[in-house]
Amino acid sequence: MPSSTLLMDYIPRDGFIWQNKDRIPTLKGPLARTICREMKRRAGKRLDRGIATKQVATLFYRAHDLIHQCQEMGPEAFWREVGQKAKWAKDIEGVDLYEFSIKVIAARRRFHAFKDWVIDGGNVGKHSDKRFFNAANDAIDKFTGALKKTYGQHSETRNLYYPKWTDDQGEELREGLQKSDSLMNEEIDDLQEGRKDAPSAD
Repeated sequence: MPSSTLLMDYIPRDGFIWQNKDRIPTLKGPLARTICREMKRRAGKRLDRGIATKQVATLFYRAHDLIHQCQEMGPEAFWREVGQKAKWAKDIEGVDLYEFSIKVIAARRRFHAFKDWVIDGGNVGKHSDKRFFNAANDAIDKFTGALKKTYGQHSETRNLYYPKWTDDQGEELREGLQKSDSLMNEEIDDLQEGRKDAPSAD
């Protein structure tokens, strides 16, 4: 069975930040082992980052397709149904896919917060303001955007599937970046590609 750290060898890095503001990895343990095992089993060939990126994208595109079922089904049943449609995730429990979806959304929101910091700091030109690198970026933003459009920005349904705290922790990351005066240019470049964790506000 693959270790929990192996998932990070495959999961898309571009357009995500997979550590919280305290530099703690957010995708690890039994959940990471489950996701990695099924990604490998359903890859059809040797799993690599490109295949895993497509798998994540497929999961969220299928979720977007089923957006009108969020309210009536509830999160665990909804993600179980999404897993069936995505095929590679059909043997993963709904509760695990739900937890995975929140972690992926949170990683994407941290990246957006970082980009906002780059733009607000006048670093565009010196550092890229690019936000989209792959289909996974697009699929997740379409899903979260559709949740707000369909159910409302402050609705209970939106908060179940796209919790407000994912935006809040993005702001915490941004505050940490703003308070740091030791972030070197190469570190900013790494962060933009999701290769490095962000400094804490502490």
